[in-house]
Amino acid sequence: MELAEECETMALREPAAQAVQRTSGGEPMTEHRADSPFGRDQRWSRLFNDLEGQLAAAQEAADAAEAADRVRAEVLQIRLIDRLWGSIGRSIRLRLGPGDTLAGRLVTAGEGWVLLEEGDRETLVFLPRVQAIDGLDPRTAASAEVMGPLAARVGPGHTLRRMLRDRAPVGVRLDDGTILTGTLDRVGRDFIDLAQHDPGDVPRARAIRSLLTIPWPSIVWVRRL
Repeated sequence: MELAEECETMALREPAAQAVQRTSGGEPMTEHRADSPFGRDQRWSRLFNDLEGQLAAAQEAADAAEAADRVRAEVLQIRLIDRLWGSIGRSIRLRLGPGDTLAGRLVTAGEGWVLLEEGDRETLVFLPRVQAIDGLDPRTAASAEVMGPLAARVGPGHTLRRMLRDRAPVGVRLDDGTILTGTLDRVGRDFIDLAQHDPGDVPRARAIRSLLTIPWPSIVWVRRL
C-alpha cells in the first residue's frame, strides 16, 4: 500500500520536475511547455511578427515599383528642347557627321535650333542636321513654364535678324559641306538671302557678286565671322 502511494506521488511530481531547471547560479528557471497557454501565445506572436515583416517588405517593393513607374512617366514627357534649356551655359559638342564636330558654350536654344558661342564668335546650328549631342546635363531639364511662354516660339530667325542688323559677315554651311561667305541681306520665314562679296568689302550693290536665296532646310549652320 505504501509503495503504491509513493509511485503515485512520483508520477505526479515528474512533469513538474521536468519543467524546472536550474540556472548557473542555482536559481530555478521555469520553461513553459509548448502546449501551455503561454507557449501558444509565443508561437502566435512569432507568426504575427513574420507576417508583419512580409507585409512591410511587400509594401516597400510596391512603393519602389511605383516610384520607378513615376520616373519613367516623367521622362516620357521630356523633350530635347527641355534638355537643351536645362544645359544652357554648359560646353557641348555637336556631331554633324563622321569626324565632323562643332563645340562651344550653349547660349540658348529653340525648337529645331541651338546657338553656340566660342570666344566672341556665335554659331547658329539647325538641329535636324545634328546627329548627336555630347555634354548635356543628364539630370537637368527645364520646361516652357520655367523658360517663359515665348521661349519655345522663338525661331532661328530671331538670331539671324540680329546678325542682319549688325551687317556682320557670316559663313553659311550647306548640307553638302559647302561653306558660303557673305553678308545677310534678308531673313525670311524659312529662308535667307546671302549677299556674296569679297572679304572686307562693304556689301553695297556694286560690290555684291551674287545674291543667293538659301532655304533653311539646306543650312547646317550660320556663323558670325
